[in-house]
Amino acid sequence: AGHRSIFVAGWRPWIGWNCGAAFSIHFIILPLTQVAAIYMDFVPPVISFDMQSLMTIMMGMIGIAGMRTYEKFKGITK
Repeated sequence: AGHRSIFVAGWRPWIGWNCGAAFSIHFIILPLTQVAAIYMDFVPPVISFDMQSLMTIMMGMIGIAGMRTYEKFKGITK
């Protein structure tokens, strides 16, 4: 995890980038696309999105990162 490249650092950055991309698609790209489609008199299809699974992964990552920060702050780890 100490490598300079974000793509070589391990599995955590990969999961983080994927979760960030999924959030961006779900909360930014899809709504803007739907608004544009409606503006052009096109009925956009309803897209199903499994937000519960994404939130489970993201909250797990945030929790792990939070505990690691706490450990470093308290001097428990090197």
